[in-house]
Amino acid sequence: MKLTKMICDKAEYKGKGKSGFFAVWDDELKGFGLRVTPNGRKCFVVSYRFKGRKKIVSLGHYGVLTVEQARQKAREYLVQVSQGDDPAEEKAKAARGTLMKDLAEQFMDNYSKPFKKSWKEDLRRINTYILPRFGKWNVSDIRRPDVIKFHSWIGKDQGKPYEANRVLALLSTMIEYACKIEMIESNHPNPCRKVDKFEEKSRDVLMPMESVPRLMQALETESNVFVRSAILLLILTGMRKTETLTLKWENIDLQRGEIRLPETKSGETQYIHLNEPAIELMKGIPRIQGNPYVFASSIEGKRLWELNRRWLRIRHEAGMDGITIHDLRRSVGSWLAMDGNSLYLVSKILRHNDVKTTEIYAHMTEDPKKAAMEKLGKKIVSIKDVRTAAEVKIGKA
Repeated sequence: MKLTKMICDKAEYKGKGKSGFFAVWDDELKGFGLRVTPNGRKCFVVSYRFKGRKKIVSLGHYGVLTVEQARQKAREYLVQVSQGDDPAEEKAKAARGTLMKDLAEQFMDNYSKPFKKSWKEDLRRINTYILPRFGKWNVSDIRRPDVIKFHSWIGKDQGKPYEANRVLALLSTMIEYACKIEMIESNHPNPCRKVDKFEEKSRDVLMPMESVPRLMQALETESNVFVRSAILLLILTGMRKTETLTLKWENIDLQRGEIRLPETKSGETQYIHLNEPAIELMKGIPRIQGNPYVFASSIEGKRLWELNRRWLRIRHEAGMDGITIHDLRRSVGSWLAMDGNSLYLVSKILRHNDVKTTEIYAHMTEDPKKAAMEKLGKKIVSIKDVRTAAEVKIGKA
């Protein structure tokens, strides 16, 4: 029996009770039919098997669709099945909305990679944390309690509170991006807001100036001239490790005694002053033909990729096992502060965007409060000495 308008008009529910449905199937197109519910609603459906499982997909209500429109739609769905696709799954995806894994792909391709120098860190955090937890979630289904639990899991269960804060910030940025490109409603509330972050304390492990001779001695045992020179430049300039390892000869002017950094966090060109020892160091570094990098790798045309493995050995020999590569930069700041330089000047030398970052060195500079209290103490002691001397004279008289 071929489904026609007349048959659809006359179709009635013939089931038992008030649940389920009754279907009238079309003999011309196998799997195409009309479903009638107990309350009399009529909806066109298509039934098929996909990977051994029977599935039924709704095509639309009778009255909204004509019989022929529904038959054509059913035919298109069955063609998809013959091509190995599952219309039910595609429809379910559309109903669920944008999945987090789809957002992650668009975020990386259209935002992070083109505009962020730290895109590799974004990719690592997305693959390590965000996708394993939320990859199959609809973006709009993520709620603040879910984010709080996720943030706590990274910070407490995994013991990575700083990383938890970075992942939280990244997730927040991704959801803001989804709103911006209208993958979700533009006014969708960001579930990452008002989530309490873990407290972060500035690391204050510093290398005392007295340890420098031991470090220099340990560096002499390092056979790789590029590793040895990179660490020396870190100590002489306070540069960041990544800035040092990505340094190119074209950005060094030995006559002016400066390094030009065209690509920085702030997006602005920055300049680093080279003192005389640093200039002499740069003059002694061999240049590898065809390699633009100052600190060259053994791989042709590539740069030295990391220092940590060698640094572990060097610091151990120097008796400084607790000092990290980044501690060298902080140590330079501490030495500058102890020489009486202002926090503002130290901040400028280290190129901190926020002078608050330099406040870790505040106790090393001459504190005016401390100086005032010392002066007051000396006055008090001098008064006491005068009174004591006067009492002795009176007593003798």
